[in-house]
Amino acid sequence: MVDKGFRIDEECTEADVTLIQPAFKERGKQIGYDDCESSRKIAAARVNIERVMERIKNFKILNDEIQWHYLGSMNNILITICGIVNLLSPIYSKDAFHY
Repeated sequence: MVDKGFRIDEECTEADVTLIQPAFKERGKQIGYDDCESSRKIAAARVNIERVMERIKNFKILNDEIQWHYLGSMNNILITICGIVNLLSPIYSKDAFHY
């Protein structure tokens, strides 16, 4: 999931990755209803992603420059932090979104 400005369509296709991004106007044309509805759902999901990212950033080890001796362990540190964040209470209840 990316913002409108990311032009990585080819790279995602080559890597067999599904790219999700909001629709945007081209040459002054209006966005169609389906694209508008899809963009609305993407925006709603992005709010949740931003909130999860904020939870990840709250870990103090990520607040400052990373000390040199931690570099070899950063992947494991980030995996552990993300695991802890996933175990926290949900951002929204299961009933929050109705599609």
